[in-house]
This record gives sequence, structure tokens and C-alpha cells, in this order.
Amino acid sequence: MKFYKIKGNIKKWSNNDLKVNYGHFFAFFIKLKGFKRLSFKVSGILVLLSTILLGISDSYAQYPLYFEDFSNDWKVGAMNYGGVSAAQPADGNWSWVSAGAPSNDGGSAGNWDNMYFIDGAAVMSSNGSNSSTLAFRWNDCNNGSATDRVDWYSKLLTGPKTALSISLDYDIGLGHSGNSIYAYYVIDGGSPVLFGSSINQSTASGSFTISGLSCTTSFKLYVKAITSDWNPSYITIDNVSITGNCPTNYAGTYVVGPTGTWTSLTSALADLKLCMTDDVILELQPLYNESAETYPLDFSGLPTNASVTLTIRPRSDVNTEISLDSTSTTTILDFNGNDYITFDGRPGGLGTNRYISIENKNTASGTAVTFKNDASHNAFMYCTLKSNYGSSTSGVVVFVDGIVSGSGNSNNTIAYCLIDGTATNANPAWGDGVAENGVYSSSTTTPVNTNNIIQYTEFRNIFIAQSAHLNTKSIFLSNGNTAWTIKGNYFYDGVVRTPSPQTSTHVSIEIASGDAYVIDDNQIGGNSKTITGNWTVTPSSSSLAFNYNAMKLSLGNTNTSYIRRNTISNMAFTSYYSSANYWKGIEVLSGKVEIGTGLNNGNIIGDTTNTSIQYLGVSRTTSVPSISAIEVTSSSSVDISNNFIGGIITQNTNAYDINVYGIKT
Repeated sequence: MKFYKIKGNIKKWSNNDLKVNYGHFFAFFIKLKGFKRLSFKVSGILVLLSTILLGISDSYAQYPLYFEDFSNDWKVGAMNYGGVSAAQPADGNWSWVSAGAPSNDGGSAGNWDNMYFIDGAAVMSSNGSNSSTLAFRWNDCNNGSATDRVDWYSKLLTGPKTALSISLDYDIGLGHSGNSIYAYYVIDGGSPVLFGSSINQSTASGSFTISGLSCTTSFKLYVKAITSDWNPSYITIDNVSITGNCPTNYAGTYVVGPTGTWTSLTSALADLKLCMTDDVILELQPLYNESAETYPLDFSGLPTNASVTLTIRPRSDVNTEISLDSTSTTTILDFNGNDYITFDGRPGGLGTNRYISIENKNTASGTAVTFKNDASHNAFMYCTLKSNYGSSTSGVVVFVDGIVSGSGNSNNTIAYCLIDGTATNANPAWGDGVAENGVYSSSTTTPVNTNNIIQYTEFRNIFIAQSAHLNTKSIFLSNGNTAWTIKGNYFYDGVVRTPSPQTSTHVSIEIASGDAYVIDDNQIGGNSKTITGNWTVTPSSSSLAFNYNAMKLSLGNTNTSYIRRNTISNMAFTSYYSSANYWKGIEVLSGKVEIGTGLNNGNIIGDTTNTSIQYLGVSRTTSVPSISAIEVTSSSSVDISNNFIGGIITQNTNAYDINVYGIKT
């Protein structure tokens, strides 16, 4: 047996220095509230003065009230000619009364509400160069007479609206000079007002627009298309848009729940995507009902940035955990290119209670949280995160590809959370509803996922002992990562494990790419955050092994990575088998690394005074089990100093040895 003791001064640093990757921005804004033009005469000379009134803006953001580009909505059909007048028709919803329903190739009639067509077909077609337009074609109507065909398209909006703007594109082609298109609007049920036309054209294209309208009870858009008796003349319309002032410019704190501004986060996000103008805090009521949600919650399209942020948290009177859980096949929270969104599980943002739980209960696929397409500067604080799906390329929290030539899914923070793999029985199998990884990150795009922070977070119940998924990891940073900070976290297991019938392996922290990492002040081992006992694994069969790495690091050598002030202790592992079993504390396979260098930066592996790590290795052949406190095979520069290794007991119950290394190179 070899024993190495490398002493250094050990100092326990405080873990109260929460760092969230947010910039703090303070600015003073002066906005134009109004512009008043004054005029008066002085000595017979007309003088014009322009007065700008300063104050807080009371203008509203523009709100998309309706948009239709007719994409992926292909339909065709025809009404029998009945001598219907070309006068303004009544409203209808896809009115194919005479000829029955149209054929359908991927579209949904519900997407085309309030459309009405006379004397023929309305066709989603490839007329001209347009494949996603609403086309009115003369030859779609065989009415037995040489007459012009008239078609109508309409859209009705109800309720008060202000600052309305309308636009649409049109195209006329393949006809003679008798094709015409007219655009009208109607305010509060009054007379139609023409705001755009193109008359007696064989070919023409353009746009009709108007703005500055308002209504009290209703607003209606009409488009009339006349295709003359000429095959194959057509008129198409596309990109029909109606916008108006937001009903509310959302800024400040709002309540979500049965009596709140919104009853669900789903409905709140839909409005905020359109009308969020400043920082917003959404507070969940005590009776908030997560069953009202549509999962995954999709944050794409929110106008958040460094100065317009979104925070979701329980209201201050919440005193029990609020759950966001589902069996989504993808994820519960989908951060798709989103920035500056925070989930804070503390009621009112104060205290230390974790009162938001996010769990994906699907055992066949899915995560709790997914970051993708350059989701950056987001934070999870004081939340419980769970997943029930085991996969080597998934986890409770997952970071995937960013945008090519973008910024990666970077500068995100997970702090003071609990990440739970839900493996609560002694011998969990894959498919029992347990996660294989806690945090998993892998990216094939450049730039990579960088500068993310995981700190003061607990990892537990991440363990699989049966089936092919036997390599569990609390944190696994695979390809496409660099420069993460992993600080002040707790890795433990409170369940006494008795794995069977297969050999299993667990790694607390594995990194397989990048450099410039900081792994600092983590506590690895024990049965709880407060360590009242050991992390215990004893295979139920004498033919099984259990292998363990506290850290397994394959790093780059351009920038130095730092492993410092970590404690690995309170473990009682037994391993049987005929092959070489192992227990490893800090293993560096490649990269430029400093392990414990600098004053008070040393790592503790074991304990300074008491027995802390027990490894019972039972070997039945000359394949000798081994235990390495620090093991380095990297060909790059690795500096090891000021660490303490001690309090380790090993034993082989058979006649063979166990190799024990303090530092193995």
C-alpha cells in the first residue's frame, strides 16, 4: 500500500457570493410624450414654435392583431354558379355551401376565418411565382357563361382598437386588361371605405396600406377580386397584416393564477411576446394551477434583453411548493434563443425556500429544461429540477446546439437549485423513470456553449444499476463546451445502493472538451448536503463491480483550468469482479490544469483526521483493484500542489492486493 500526504493550509470559503451572469444597467431616459406646434404673430411676422413635452411615454407598442401569409395551407374547391350578386356579402367561415368542403392538402380551414367567396374557387396555388398565396382564378369556375368572376376575402376584428395599420400584397397575371382588385375597410359596421385598388390590369403587383385608424366596436377588412373572362387569368393576395396599439404596455409586477392578470403562464407569455416594454415580474398565486399550462412553455419571441428582463417566482404568500410538471416528449421549459429570463423559487424573491419544482415525468423522452439556439443570460435560482428519462445524451437540464456563428448557449446560471434524477430505490433500472445525467451539454456548432455557471446546487438520486444505461453522471459536459464555472455544489446520495445484476459506473463531474474551467469549492460525497453519513454502494452480487470518478477531465491545453478547494469525502463503496475495478478522486486525462495550486487553494481528498473514504475491493484474479486520489495521464502541463490526501481505508478480502495511489502520474 502506498500513502501520500501532501499538506497545505485549508480554508473553507463562504458560499454566499452568488454570481449571476447578468449585466446591471442603469440609464436615464427622456421620451417624447407629445409634440405641440404653436404659432402667433409678432409685428406682422408669423412665428412658429415647436414645443416638445418631456415625460414618461404614454404611447403603446404595436400589436399584431392578425397576420396571414397562407403558408402550408393548400385548398381548392368551387361553388356552383348561382347568379350571386357581386355586392358585399355577409361574413362566413370558408363558405363552400354549394359545392361542399374543399380538398385539403395540409391546411386547416380554421386558419382562414371570415373568408367568403362568390362565383368560383379560392385556391392556395402556385400561380405565377408564388406558392403560398390566396389565388382567385377565373378558370376555377365553370359557370357556363362568359362573365367576369368576383371573389371576396374578409377579416373581422371585434372590440375597441386604436392606431390600426393594414397592409397586404397583391399580384395580377396571365389575363387581359379586365382584371381588378379593390381593398376596403369598414369601421363599426359603417359603409366600406376604399383605400387601395388596381383596376383593369393584365399584369400588376404591389401593396395596399393604410394606418391611423381606430374603431369602437368592430373593424373589417374586405378585398374584392374581379378576374375577367380569360383563361388562365388570376389575382393573388398575400401577407395580410393588421396591427394596432397594444391593449397594455406590460411593465412591472403581475399576478398569475385564478384571480390574477392571467390564469396561466402560457397566456401571460403570449401577451408579453407582443406587448412587453420593460422589466416584468410574474408572481404565481398560492392557488396557481399548473394544469392550465400548455407544455412545453415556449419563451421564443419574448423581447427580453439586458434592460427588459422577465422574472417568474411565487408570490410572497406562497408557503408550499408550486409544481410545473408534465409528460412532455420534449421539455417543460424551452429556452429557444431567449435571453435574460429568471426562474426564482423564493416567494417574493426573498429567503431560501425552493418553492418552484419543474419536472418532466415522461419516462421515454424529454427534459425539465432545454437551452438551445443561443439561449443566454438566463438563470434558475432556488428551484427543484427533475427528469424521469434516462439517456446518455440527455439529462434533467440540457444544453444543445447554438446558432452557427452566433454566441452559443452561454452565460447562463443555475444557482441554489436541487437537480434530482429521481432514482429513489436501491437498485433502479433504466426505464424506471430515472435520469442518466443531471446537467448535460453538447454542441456541434461554433461558437460553443461557454461561460455558464453552476453553483451552490445539490445533485442527488442520479443512479442507474440495470440495463445498458449504466454510466450515470451528475454533470456531463460533452463536446462543444468551454470555460464553465462549477462552484460550491453538493454531490451526494442518500439512498444505500445495492446494484444488480450489472456493473455500473458513476461520475460526479465529467468534462470532455474545452479549457479555462473553474471547478471550485465543491463538496462531493456523503448522504446529504449536511453529511450525516456516507454515500454507500454495495453490489448485491459478488460478481459485480462499482466504479467511481469524482472528476474525470479531458481538457484542452490552450488555457489553464483550475481545480481547487474541493472536498471529496464520506464514501463507503464495495466493488467485486474479476477485472480491474477503480475509485478515482481527480482524474486528468488531458489538458493544462492546476490542481490546488496557490495559497489556501488545496483540495481535500478524504479527511485530515478521521477515516472518510472506505473502499472494499474484492478481486478474484490478479486484476488488481485500484484507488487513486489524484491521477494524471495528461501530456500537457499539470501543476499539483497544496492538496491533502488522507483518511482512506482499503481492503481486499481475498489474497490479492489493492493498489492505492495518493498521486499517480
